[in-house]
Formats: sequence, C-alpha cells, structure tokens
Amino acid sequence: MKYGYLFYKKPLIPDMPSRPVNLGDPIQSYAVKCLYREMGIEEADIIPVPRYDMKHYSGEECICIVNTCSSYEELAYDSHFLPPNHNIHAIPFSLHINRRIPEDEREFYKSCADVGCRDAFTERMLKEMGINAYLTGCLTLTFPRRSKECEKNAKEIYLIDVPRDFMKKIPQEILDRSTKLSSIVRFPIRTKSNRMTDEEAYEYHRQGEERIKRLRDSAKLVITSRLHAAAPCLAMGIPVILTKHDERFGFIDGFLKSYTDWDTDCIDWNPEPVDIEKEKQQIKNVFFQRVKLEEQKLKLGRMWESKHTGRNAEYTPEARTALNCAHLHQQRELKYAVLGVVSSVSYAVQDIMSELYPDSTLVCGVDSYVKNDFFEKKVILPCEIEELDPQVILITAVPGAFAAVEPYLNGRKCVVLKGKKATFYNF
Repeated sequence: MKYGYLFYKKPLIPDMPSRPVNLGDPIQSYAVKCLYREMGIEEADIIPVPRYDMKHYSGEECICIVNTCSSYEELAYDSHFLPPNHNIHAIPFSLHINRRIPEDEREFYKSCADVGCRDAFTERMLKEMGINAYLTGCLTLTFPRRSKECEKNAKEIYLIDVPRDFMKKIPQEILDRSTKLSSIVRFPIRTKSNRMTDEEAYEYHRQGEERIKRLRDSAKLVITSRLHAAAPCLAMGIPVILTKHDERFGFIDGFLKSYTDWDTDCIDWNPEPVDIEKEKQQIKNVFFQRVKLEEQKLKLGRMWESKHTGRNAEYTPEARTALNCAHLHQQRELKYAVLGVVSSVSYAVQDIMSELYPDSTLVCGVDSYVKNDFFEKKVILPCEIEELDPQVILITAVPGAFAAVEPYLNGRKCVVLKGKKATFYNF
C-alpha cells in the first residue's frame, strides 16, 4: 500500500510574471510525511498526490490524508480538487474550507465515515449540511518538540509577516536583534503551462521543510501573523507571539493568546514555550487510528475480491420478482390494498409496488391486529373489505393473511405472493 501526501503543484495564470505561494501549504504536507514515518511506513511508500488534480489522478492506488485549506482559489485557478479519483482512498483530516461546496464534493464528504476539521468554523458548516464532522486542530501541531540542546543553542528572533501597525509596538531591543522572514515566496512563471513544473513543486516543498528546520534549530522567539508558523513553533516548543486572529485560528486559542495591534500593552515579550505534548499525542492517536482503519477496510475488501462465489451476487427480493411477473400494469387505474400489515414483508411489498408501478395508488392496509397507519393510509379490518371500491386489488405476501380474508373476498381480485411466484384469484 502507498500513502499519499498533498503535493502542491500550484495552478498558474501563464500571463502573470510570477506566482505568490504560501509555505504553509507544503508545511502541512511535511507534517503528514513525519507522521507516516512515525508509523513505520517506508519512505518508498510515501508518495505525492497532486493537490489540485485529485479528480484526475492517474498514479498508484494510495491512502491519502487531505489536510488543506480549501478556499475560492479552487475557482480562481484551474483546480480539480474533490471528489478524488477512485485510486485515492482519501481521509479528510485537519481540513479547512471557506468557500461554497459544490454538490458532488458535498456527497463525497457524506460518503466518508467522518470529516476531521481543522477549525470550528469548518466543523459547524459541514454539520449544518448533514455531514459527520469533528474537530481535529491542525496537523502542524504534531511536529516533534525540539531537543533541550537545540533549545539551548537557539539565539534568533524571527519576525514572520508581522503587520506594519504591530511592528510599531514591538520593543526596539527586539527589533534590533530580529530577522524578518515571510511565508510568501514567489516563483517566476517561465512557461505557458497552467501548473508549476515538478521541479518547481519539489523546490516549493523543500523550502517549506527547510523553514521548519530553520525555526526548530535556531529560533529563540517567533513573532508572526501566520498560522503555519505559529502552530509548528508551538509544537516544537518555540516561544511564539501570534499577532492575527480569525476563525481559521480558533483551534489554537486553547494554547496561545493572539494579539491585535490595539492590545499590545498586555503582551509578554519574553514568553515561555508552551507544553502541548499531551494534546499532541491525542491528535496523533486519532490520525494513526484513521489511517489504520482505512488500511484494514482495504485489506478486507481485497479479501472478498479474491473469493469467487460462482454466481451473481446481486440480491433481488423474491417479492419483487413475483410482482414484476404479475404484470399488474395491465390493470387500468391500478388501485390496491395490502393484506397482513402486521408482517414486515408487507412493507417490502409497498416499496416494490411504488417502484414497479409508480402510477398505482395504495388505498389501505388490511389487518386484524394493527391499529396504526400503513404508509399514511388507514388499516381496516378484514370484515371491512366489502366497503372498498370493487376495482381495488388485494395483494399479500403472507399466505395466512389471505386465509383470514378469504371469506370476505366475494369475488374480489387478489394476488398472493409466494417465493418468486404470484397466484391470482378472481381475475
């Protein structure tokens, strides 16, 4: 089995001189790769899955974690996201969505056992659509905590995309010792293609991974407005000051206070690292369980595929075969009543009649014991059959019910189903 991570071969607009991209995207994929490795998955079995071409994927069959931010970029650029090709066994986990969801994608989410959401905003939106959803937080919270030696040797202060107004609030002694970085990098567009080249995409991912390693090895403090700088730092035990907040950041509130440019007077400019090891392990445990469950489901499916039943495995209820052979459509303005509604098979008879003879009309049910309605029609006693319209056909798959009403038929048409055959009375 192969295990996929989202590969950000970014969509392009060929007439633009360059394409701005966010290192947060490949950083999320790096978190997935690290978790696969922790599970003992061989490097050769960890493969890239094109994030923007999952519908048209033509690679090896794989389990793939779908942890991404899905925005109106799907519409602004040439994107073919979800539902995925059948070769991808997708597990939505740590997913953020802030756009309209088309019907086919919505049906895909409903087909999943559940959808792991990065934030409460996405969880709430999916639940309102009747989709099973739960909150996972971001997988970048699972990066390993750095070593004590690494922490001791870290000397750098990094300002990563800090808003201009917030910069004015930072103490001068911090500014003097800091290095500015950005999560936004630009790739020149050199071709008329609507996608990055493979080489550019791998370089993009390399830069994302290098950013994490740089912060891990050298950051004494990080001040940032970027979620995928703050969350990895939190996971790695790096002191961080977060300067921006919206609902996408909601999952991080339990660990880290975020600041806007008007409340900087209360900022601790020398924060301690936050210990989230217990919470991190809970996220990882669910991740591992979801991947292993998908593995087991695929193994079970392949086991059954290897078995040969020797016959058609499709199931057709015998009552359907009998009713189909009855050719009741020949009856003009077909009206019918179902006998013996105390039995569950009578409910199957009604469903099958609705399918085979959609223009037919159910008049009532007939039973000596049942007092409730039958498909919103009243249930009458056998002795009340004589009050029915003479054109009403009585149908039953319960031979005992036919015996009970036979004294009341008085020449009425009746169909008794037994196995795949139908017996006609008074036709």
